[in-house]
Amino acid sequence: MAWSRVKNLLIAMLVAVNVFLLVVYGLISWRENRNLEQVNRDLLSVADSLGVDLPEHLIRTEVQTLYPMQVYADREADRLIAESLLGVCEETVREDGSFLYRSQAGNLCFFADNIIELELAISERMTDEADARRLVKKILGQLGQTYESVVAEETSSGQDFLFTVPLAVSGMSVFDSVLTFEITPGLISVSGQRVLHRPKQLRLDEVQELPGVLLCLFRYWEEKEILLQTITDIELGYLAENRKGERLNLLPVWHIAVESGDWYVSALDGSIVTP
Repeated sequence: MAWSRVKNLLIAMLVAVNVFLLVVYGLISWRENRNLEQVNRDLLSVADSLGVDLPEHLIRTEVQTLYPMQVYADREADRLIAESLLGVCEETVREDGSFLYRSQAGNLCFFADNIIELELAISERMTDEADARRLVKKILGQLGQTYESVVAEETSSGQDFLFTVPLAVSGMSVFDSVLTFEITPGLISVSGQRVLHRPKQLRLDEVQELPGVLLCLFRYWEEKEILLQTITDIELGYLAENRKGERLNLLPVWHIAVESGDWYVSALDGSIVTP
């Protein structure tokens, strides 16, 4: 009988503790949401005072954990890529440091600044956009590149299809890495800036919240007398730096698109980044 009472008392205490923790968590969440709403109102007020058109829905962009990353060239991986695309091929190291692979199927060149150029013979004419997209995605897989979307562009005379492919790492855009695919009768040509192999996470810096980043950008615009800006899009992603040589750094940035162009602000320290 005594043990039954003790057990009931322990259960009641545990329930009370859980209820207390839920109440505390609810209060903290409510205060954080209220503070965030106030920060957003203040941000919109600052933007308005500077003549910046900032749609309210853009400042509610979800912040994800995003760390600086670093990738290195891998010559063996490049050789395997060339063989998967060209079959048995000849390798030539050119004077500019680039690696050229050639076979009867075409040629593939890896440049020192991470630019690639590929010309590959195709056996049949692409008359359907869906088939062309499948071919583009197959080659992206062989090149070891991840991407967000395959965007069809208007073609000029002599082109069957033209696609641009913004690249990505871990599901996040790499804003200045884009591949272009041109499909003409019997040939597909690929060119652009690639992302190197197997990105590795560096230090565990936290990404700055968007309001603080935007205030840094507004302060810069004000100092440079860059007035009357209209913000059209905001996205968190990567910007590639130090492309020369064997190493490529991926810096977390906020991409702020305005009607007159694009701005990149470091998501680590709020500094203005020039791509």
